[in-house]
Amino acid sequence: MGDLRNKVIDFVKLQRTDFDFEEGNSTETHLAYANRENGDGVEEEFSEIDWEAGVVLAKTLKGEFGTDITVSLEPVDEWVILDINLVVSK
Repeated sequence: MGDLRNKVIDFVKLQRTDFDFEEGNSTETHLAYANRENGDGVEEEFSEIDWEAGVVLAKTLKGEFGTDITVSLEPVDEWVILDINLVVSK
């Protein structure tokens, strides 16, 4: 599982987005990323620009890793949260 985890982390880095790896919110099988580059912290509203960047990143990840991961995107106040779960096969 560690190999897939490292591959996903490295792949996201190569995409050069504004999404930051949230190590404190991640586990061995769950990777959390967050972006508020264009969000409005005063009004606590996320940005459509950040949301679209998340949509593109999610599609790119699914294209690269297919069924080995699940990806979800969620707005939380001024943040756009991207969660990646590594699929554990039995």
